[in-house]
Amino acid sequence: MSVMLLLIKYAYYNTKSEYGKFTVSYVILFKDNDIPFTIGPTITFREDWNNLPIFDQLYKLILEKSEIYDSLEIKTIIIRIYLFDRKPCESPLLSYEEVGKLIHDSLNSNVVVEHKEPRKIRASKKKRTYSKFITALKTGDKLRQHFIVADTETIMIKEEQNPYTEVHVPYAIGFLLVRPGNDICYNMIETYFSESYITHKDIHERSKKMLSDFIERLVVVVRQKKLVKSVYFHNFSKFDGIMILKHLVINAKKYTIKPLMRNNRLYEVAVYNDNKLIFNLRDSLTLLPGSLKDLAQNLCPHLGIKGSINHDDIKLDNISLLKNQLIEYLKQDIILLGGIILKAQDILWNTYQIDILNNLTISSLALAIFRTNYYDPDIWPIYIPNINEDTTTPKLAFNSTPTTALMPKSALKHAIFQKQSSSLTPSAVLNQYSSSHSLRRSQPLPRHRRRLTLTPPPSSPPPVCGILGFSWSKSTLLASSNPLLRYIYE
Repeated sequence: MSVMLLLIKYAYYNTKSEYGKFTVSYVILFKDNDIPFTIGPTITFREDWNNLPIFDQLYKLILEKSEIYDSLEIKTIIIRIYLFDRKPCESPLLSYEEVGKLIHDSLNSNVVVEHKEPRKIRASKKKRTYSKFITALKTGDKLRQHFIVADTETIMIKEEQNPYTEVHVPYAIGFLLVRPGNDICYNMIETYFSESYITHKDIHERSKKMLSDFIERLVVVVRQKKLVKSVYFHNFSKFDGIMILKHLVINAKKYTIKPLMRNNRLYEVAVYNDNKLIFNLRDSLTLLPGSLKDLAQNLCPHLGIKGSINHDDIKLDNISLLKNQLIEYLKQDIILLGGIILKAQDILWNTYQIDILNNLTISSLALAIFRTNYYDPDIWPIYIPNINEDTTTPKLAFNSTPTTALMPKSALKHAIFQKQSSSLTPSAVLNQYSSSHSLRRSQPLPRHRRRLTLTPPPSSPPPVCGILGFSWSKSTLLASSNPLLRYIYE
């Protein structure tokens, strides 16, 4: 009865096709576990656009399975419907009385249809295939992308809804279009200042109008320059992005916003209009970690140093008097951010033929460099586990894999015969030694260095002494056929 109810509601009268078939599945409770399975072969319920009476076939199938699983509890009944040459169908929703009458008619029907071999229905589209290994990336000859850098300045003002809480309210914002191959032009910076909107009554309204003009101007610039799709703020994830995202959601109804967040961090905000991407707001801090001051000193010292102002001295009553000083401070930050990203883009493009703007984080950038210049899937492919393998395969620790290390012979025994309370990773062992002997990787290796490649024995006895994450007893070292292990113990 339950299967017939499902068929009448979701197959017979809600679909229209030249051919149709279905299967019946149970979810049974066995030893506190839910076990799903299909109880039999597919049954044809429609042929040549006509529904077929299948109650007799269905009754025989369910009766046969009920004798096998008589003592088990059925938690769920599922039908899977397969249709061929499906057409749009607009059917009214059947009431329970109508469904009951149809079930009654099918039970009293004397028409018996013999079981027909079901057709094979092929999917209209090819099934998408996924690579089981990480693929290599190819370097392209495309031009480097243009980009925009922007910055905001804020003041602490009491919130409109809650006067006891202070919030950051933007009072200045600006941006600069940066073109690879061209120098940074100070005069090309466009700025907006909240106190210039004197027709609005308070700072909150002026700030909203300023941000709206900023967004509209960005849209115009991006549409004129087809190579521009990314707008960068430094610390966009935890500061600028929060205020701009709030403004877009509340005051920019005509745009569709798609934020990319993970672990409470805002990585990107994609802005769409009529399902077309206009630009992406991104964080340069996730791509180039470091303060604006330090990055500028290392990458573009010729652009000057980061300015400084006392933010505590900026009040609502004197912000108009400090306009020139605040705008100059804002422009210098924008100039430095543009120079930093442009220099990083030049270095990576000339060295690896990779555009830094194609990556959101420094880790994705490192992976792109590896896959483009060093990774060969034919020689050493990196396998991608599926979700089942990833969740069920036990994670291997460092003490279950071979380890290779370089250290002087004089320090070898000291590294081996120290009591091991917990397994040490290879880097931990090397750090302990290198910190006490002041070694640097850039120094050439002296002759007294020894290369050790150790693998764990088939059966590991209780830990007595450890080396580079593995443990052996004295009897294991003495009985070993490996001369290196015997040398270590002696």
